[in-house]
Amino acid sequence: MDEQNPNSIISPVPWEQRDRIGFFNALWQTIKQAALQPGNFFSRVNVAGPLKGPLVFYFGISLFVFMISTLFSSVLPPKDLAPLGPGKMLLLSFLFLFVGIFLEAGVVHLFVKGFGGKDGYRATLIVMAYASAVAPLSLIPYAGGLISSVWMIFIAVQGLKVIHKMSLGRAIAAYLLFPVVIMVIIGIFVAVSTYQQSARDAELRRSAQVDTPISAQPLK
Repeated sequence: MDEQNPNSIISPVPWEQRDRIGFFNALWQTIKQAALQPGNFFSRVNVAGPLKGPLVFYFGISLFVFMISTLFSSVLPPKDLAPLGPGKMLLLSFLFLFVGIFLEAGVVHLFVKGFGGKDGYRATLIVMAYASAVAPLSLIPYAGGLISSVWMIFIAVQGLKVIHKMSLGRAIAAYLLFPVVIMVIIGIFVAVSTYQQSARDAELRRSAQVDTPISAQPLK
């Protein structure tokens, strides 16, 4: 499905032609091609072009998912976030998404280079941006999160393979090491936090025993 005719004329991806073909048409065609033909799609991505286009695509998709999710949960918003109001929540989400994609692309790119990737960081960033094309699937109740996550991995792996001229195995390894590193970091954080809490609880128990008056202690 992703094979190309070497004699065919390579045209830019739809999102890069949105001024000519229309915003919503370009959006839909980009989502469809990235999701169903990622190899062909990324072979036409201009990695040397401006980053504005891919990033606008990523933020548009991600903020749309956020707003719909917020709308569904607006009746019972999280207690910790309710005092912030929708404006501040939107701003925090934008900052989280902004930092998140650059950080994710940076970590993934380290593994990409380790596995012999040919292009630079901006190419990996563009792959991560367009891989968000299927993020709206996460809005499907129950299984949406799993479906969108697996599909995004599929798109990202194909993008890394094509743009960085890697084998499929190397692209899979480079991308999947990212969640492994995240899980290790989270595991270390949880382990350290649990140890510190246990140490504090033990210290409080010792202090309570020392401070207990002799008269209050039961007679043997």
